[in-house]
Amino acid sequence: MNRENIFLDPETGTITINPLTSLDKGYYQCVAFNMHGAALSRVVFLQRALLAPYPPQTSPDPYIGREGEPFMLPCKGTKSVPEATFRWSTIASITDSRPSPIHPNNVINIDPEGKPTSPGPVSQKHLKSRNRHRFLFSLHKIS
Repeated sequence: MNRENIFLDPETGTITINPLTSLDKGYYQCVAFNMHGAALSRVVFLQRALLAPYPPQTSPDPYIGREGEPFMLPCKGTKSVPEATFRWSTIASITDSRPSPIHPNNVINIDPEGKPTSPGPVSQKHLKSRNRHRFLFSLHKIS
């Protein structure tokens, strides 16, 4: 354990870890004691939060959907602690800094692994309008 960065407040028993490093990961328990004995707090497990970035992308991955048929866009998740939530957006180009979120509806569903899917046949109008867009997948920390 990296003890040089752990500070104890003797009045409250609170510890402050600054800065938090990967060496601080582990189980912690507070022990309060006096002449009558000792009391143990609940055990806590400390793990550093992580949301690994995706590798840079210079061109979009091509996917082709057939008009009037269901289609699925796969998402390759990234390493995260705690587990991340998923969101899809449409973008005008690979460098678009203003993505438009896609909201699930009766044509688009997003499954727990982040894959947008069609619950049934996709209308010609819907598939045609969506073909003009690029989709962006992003992960977000659960608050």
